Amino acid sequence: MEIILLQQSRSFRYEFIMYGSRGGNNKARYDDQQGEDAKSQAEQKRVKKLQAEVDEVAVILHTTVDKLLERGEKLDDLMDGADNLLEQASSFKTTAKKVKTHYKWKNKMLAVAGVVVVLVIIGLIVLFILRPWETHD
Repeated sequence: MEIILLQQSRSFRYEFIMYGSRGGNNKARYDDQQGEDAKSQAEQKRVKKLQAEVDEVAVILHTTVDKLLERGEKLDDLMDGADNLLEQASSFKTTAKKVKTHYKWKNKMLAVAGVVVVLVIIGLIVLFILRPWETHD
C-alpha cells in the first residue's frame, strides 16, 4: 500500500512524496524525473527560440530574394531603355548627316547664286558706264 503526501517546499512548489510498502522513500526518484522534465522544458524552449530565429532568417532571406528579383527586373528595364536610346542615337546620327549634307549643298548653291548676281550687277555697271549702244563721234 502506497501513501502519497503533498508537501509544499521552499520554492512554493508542491512535491509528492510516496511511501511504499517497503518503507522506502521515492522522493529522490521523483526529483530526478522532475529535473529531467525541467531539462526537457529548457531544451524545448531553446529549440523554440532557435526555430524562431530560423523563421526570422527565412523571412529576411525571402525579402532579400524578392528585392534581388525586383532589382533584376529594374536592370532589365534599364538595359531595354539603353538599347532603345542607342537605336535613337544611331537614327539621329544618320538624320543629322543627311541634314548636314542638304544644307551644305544649299549653302553652296546660295554662294554660286550670290556670285552670279554680283557678276550680273558688275556687268550691268560696266555696260552702263561704257554705253556701247551710243556712238561716240
